[in-house]
Amino acid sequence: MRIRRCFELATVVICASLAGLGQAAANEDAAHALAEKFAVKTASDAPKAKAEEEQVIIADPRRLAHDPQRQAAEEAKRKAEEEQAQAEARRKADEASKREAARKAEDARKQAEAKRKADEEKRLAAEAAQRQAEEARKQAEARRAAEERRMAETAAKRDEERRQADARRKAEEEQRLAEAKRKADEEARKAEDEKRRVTYENEMLQRARREAEERQAAAEKARAEQEAREAERIAAERAEEEQAEKARRLAEEQRQARETFIAERTRAEEARRAEEKRIADERLADEERLAEEKRADEARQLAERQRLAREQFLAEEHRRAEEQRQAEERRIAEQKRVAEEQRLAEERRAEQERLAEETRAADARRLAERQRIAREQFMAERQRAAEDQRLADERRIAEERQQALAADREAEHQRLTERLLRREEDRKFRELKDERGPMGLGARPAPAAPPVAHTPATSAQTFAGMMPATRVTVLLVMQPGTNGIRRYGPKTADPVLCTTASCWVGAGVDRNAIVMRRMQALGSGNTLGRRAAACNHHLACAFRAIDLQGPAATVQPIDMRILRHDRREFLKIEADPSCRLARGALTCEKTYTARTWRAWVVPEALAAKAGPSALEAALASGLATERPSAELIPTGL
Repeated sequence: MRIRRCFELATVVICASLAGLGQAAANEDAAHALAEKFAVKTASDAPKAKAEEEQVIIADPRRLAHDPQRQAAEEAKRKAEEEQAQAEARRKADEASKREAARKAEDARKQAEAKRKADEEKRLAAEAAQRQAEEARKQAEARRAAEERRMAETAAKRDEERRQADARRKAEEEQRLAEAKRKADEEARKAEDEKRRVTYENEMLQRARREAEERQAAAEKARAEQEAREAERIAAERAEEEQAEKARRLAEEQRQARETFIAERTRAEEARRAEEKRIADERLADEERLAEEKRADEARQLAERQRLAREQFLAEEHRRAEEQRQAEERRIAEQKRVAEEQRLAEERRAEQERLAEETRAADARRLAERQRIAREQFMAERQRAAEDQRLADERRIAEERQQALAADREAEHQRLTERLLRREEDRKFRELKDERGPMGLGARPAPAAPPVAHTPATSAQTFAGMMPATRVTVLLVMQPGTNGIRRYGPKTADPVLCTTASCWVGAGVDRNAIVMRRMQALGSGNTLGRRAAACNHHLACAFRAIDLQGPAATVQPIDMRILRHDRREFLKIEADPSCRLARGALTCEKTYTARTWRAWVVPEALAAKAGPSALEAALASGLATERPSAELIPTGL
């Protein structure tokens, strides 16, 4: 850099000198005048005048014409220009070589990248071809197996039809044939019913799978698949049992016909085998003759091919020698190119490893950060779950305490009622005894009864009316579900009514509801079976003769689905004494209303008196609310 800078400065000085020489040669008179001007300087300016005079003398072209210093300067200038030109040429050559090397390196990199991409595409194509071949092989095997099964089924069906035809031809009792046909029709109808049931179950399972996909829960999906397999297995076992039963009946009906048919088929089979053996012997002899002729033709063709092959071999040897020589030259050039590519590849690999190491370090940092966040989220979730569980336990304990207090109050009320009844009976007995006592002459009057506390006149029926009704009929109206399979499907529900330990399944407006354990009602057996029974596909349903086991109970409607049931809000209910039956219409002033359901709680005696028609009319009216409902009980069950 410093040498180049010196060359540039020298070039500027030389150019300035040449410009000055040209200017002096063009204006010689001006130069002389300038020299004379500088020659008349005063003595005080002698050193400066001397220096200026020397400059004027150097600038004089007549004095510089034969000056050896000028010639040396010009020679040095020419050499400097040549050296500068050579240096510039070398610099340009170096830059050109560097650009060429960079271009070659870039070309080599692009070729290597193209080769790598081509190899990757070939590998992917080979893998795809292998997968396609494997799939084609599996499909071929599946088709072959299906074809074999079809042929076996066809053969079995053909044999079965032949046996049935022989049995029908040889059957003597038309009544038995008609009975067998009727049984076959019944079996077909049963099979069709079973097929429709299996189809319905499959549709329900498909709906369950769609619901599991919407919730994106892998565990629920696995359980759905397991339930589907269980349903298919049960359907297959039922179908096999029905098929076995049908086969046993057919075997019993066709046993006698089969014995005769087997004997005839044995004789026909022996005759067929003898004929096939004779035909096979003739075919074998023809094949041996044709094979001998074919071998002779092949021998002649082989000799001709060998002669042509020798000629081609000689020509191929000559061509191969020439190709080997050219290949050797290409190999040497290729080795040089490969060595250069390997060096560049090593450099790129080192760079890639460095970048990969940096990427791995960054990934490790991100992974550590994600793990830290996940641990914090897990701890927070666990604390939240523990808190939810604690609150749920507290709510459960509080509810159990309330139920226990309600049971104690009921027992105390029962004891008080019995005590009052006994006192009333004793009072009546004493009055009756006083009325029937002897009151003649000489009879001593009865001693005065001790004073007792005054109690209002009542009867057993009055006290019985004061007791709270524990058996009620619940008229339930639900809103359609808004999540899962109910979101886009029909606006309907499959409701059951549950407490914390048991559930009631509706049996209609004219029958008592069926009580079941909660786990049994919500389990897979009932879910895939009768489900909500009479309440299936109904938003409004009646639950008759429900025993609250006390003056009040906490209930929860549940919309049954395949995987995750839709559990609605809990409400505490009790028999509504305001319910009335007027002109055949049932009305209740109090409607128990939650966010997604509402209900009337009708005493069972009044519901029985109203009848199914009044209950259905009340459900159809939607249970219009006339008064605020009971307080919603928050619970996590």
